Order: sequence, then C-alpha cells, then structure tokens
Amino acid sequence: PPRYAMKTFALLLLCWLAPLAAADAPGAAETAYAKGDYAGAVELWSKEIRAEGVTAARLAALGNAEWRLGRKGRAMVCWERALLIEPERRDLLQDLPATLDPQTLIDLQAQVRTVHTAPALIDYLIALLQYTREHRGLRHGLSPRTGLALAHAAQAWALIDGRRSALPEDVQAVFAAVAGHRLVASGDRGDSAPTAADILHAVPIP
Repeated sequence: PPRYAMKTFALLLLCWLAPLAAADAPGAAETAYAKGDYAGAVELWSKEIRAEGVTAARLAALGNAEWRLGRKGRAMVCWERALLIEPERRDLLQDLPATLDPQTLIDLQAQVRTVHTAPALIDYLIALLQYTREHRGLRHGLSPRTGLALAHAAQAWALIDGRRSALPEDVQAVFAAVAGHRLVASGDRGDSAPTAADILHAVPIP
C-alpha cells in the first residue's frame, strides 16, 4: 500500500492500543521491552500466549515489540487481531489526551505552505491531471481543486519527512488517498477506469 496509508493506519492502531498494551502488570516481557530488548520481549510474549492463551493486551504488546524490530507487517497483524478480540477497546480512543493544541496545528499548516514546489513538480501534477481528463474510461478528469489538494498533501508529506522541498515521490505517496475516490468510471463497456496505481505507472516523472 502507499506509504501514506501505511503510516496513517499504523498511527491509528497505535493510538487505539497504547492503553491496552499497558494494561497488565509488568513482567519479564515488559521488563525486556523497557530495556530495549525487543527480540527478547517478542519471545517472552509469544511464550505467554502459547502457555496462557491469547489476550488483546498480549497481542497489542507483541505488536509493539514487532514494530520496534522493523517487522511492521507482523505488528499490524497483532494489533488488528487485538482489536477484533476486544472491539470495545476502540472506545478508549475518545479518552486519549490531545497531542496537539489548535495553535500548534495552525502553525504546522502554515509551515506546509512554505514547502517548496519546483516547476518540474507542477509539470508532473498537471500531467497527472491531464491524463485523467483524456482517459476514455473516466467519466470526468480530476479537477483543478484536486490538483491543489495533491500539491498541498505532497507539501505536508515532505514536511513530515523533514524536507523543505516536495518531490514527485511525495505526490505519488499521497495520490491514491487524495484522488483515488475521485476516479469515476465512465460506464462504457469498452474502456475500464484506471486505478490510481495505473495512472502513476502511465505518467512518467518529468
């Protein structure tokens, strides 16, 4: 999946499950995790699950350790399974404290607008928009407003990544999330609508 979707999904799961992972009293696995021995924590939590059974708290904690080891796929499977075991835990989200105050958010939004967009990047955006307008499989092409949304999202992606200049790769990272739902099939049987991935594959970077 696109990096943007992966990051967003992982962030939401972490928010949902952070209280869950800390629910049990500290044990050998928790101690290993606190010391940075994530591989040891994975082994210990896995043993607990085999010996004492699966709980949402153990799965959430195991997912955290897997994530620390860079095994993001395994981590997400653990977190998803924890949510499915105890779906009511999602209600904890409403009790989580805010991580940003309104003014900080406004300041970040202002910083996004200062991220540089080179002429070549604008050319790439226009090429993507134009491709959708000329494709017979789409009822209508992407609008100028979508182009602005893509530019702003790419700037935000670059800022999150610690850069002051947006790249074509930033546009590609956010393209499906911003434009995917706007790609409406024309209904003609002879031409199928392209997906966001199809469009990115078809339009070369200048």
